[in-house]
Amino acid sequence: CALPIFWADMRDAVTYAARHPILRWLLPMILVMATLTWPLSDLMAGIADANFGRGASGLAILVSAQGVGAICGGLYLAQHRRYDELHWLLPRAMVVSGTLIAIFASLDNFSVAVAVLVLTGAFNVIAGSGSQAVTQTAAEDHMRGRTLSIWYTVTRAGPALGGLALGTLASHFGFHLPIMAAGLISATVGLYF
Repeated sequence: CALPIFWADMRDAVTYAARHPILRWLLPMILVMATLTWPLSDLMAGIADANFGRGASGLAILVSAQGVGAICGGLYLAQHRRYDELHWLLPRAMVVSGTLIAIFASLDNFSVAVAVLVLTGAFNVIAGSGSQAVTQTAAEDHMRGRTLSIWYTVTRAGPALGGLALGTLASHFGFHLPIMAAGLISATVGLYF
C-alpha cells in the first residue's frame, strides 16, 4: 500500500521545511496570508452588495480592479528574478496587502475602494507567486516536490477555511469588521516575519 510511503514523505517534507532557514518562516507566513486575505475575492459579491449597494455591476468592477492589480503585480514580480531579491520582498508585500485590505474594509466610497483593490491585487500576487518561486528555489532538488506539496496545500486550504470563517463572521457582524481584522492580523504577521 502506498499510503504509508505518502505519510512518510509528508513527514519528511514538514521536518525539512521546519529546519530550513527560509521555508520555516515562509510557509507559515503564506498560510496566514492565504487564510486571512485571499478569501476577499470569494466574499466580493456580498461586499459589492452589502457595503456599496452596487450588485452585479459593482462586483464586476471590484473583481476587475483586483485583476488589473494582479497583472501589474505579476509584471513587477517578473523583474525580480533573483532569489535574494524575492525572499526579502515577501513579508513587505504581506504587510502592505494586509494594510490595504484593512483600509478597503473601512471604505464607503466605491471609487476609492476600486483604487485600493488594484493595489491589493498587485501585492497579493507579489506575495503569492513570489512565495511559490522562493519555495521552488530554496528547496533542494530531492525535496522540491514534497516542499511544494506543502505550499500547494497551504494555498488551497487556507482560502477555503478563511472564506468559511470570514463569511460566517460577516453574517453576524457585517463585512467591515471581520475583513478589517483579517487585514490587520495579516499585516502584523508580516511585520513579525
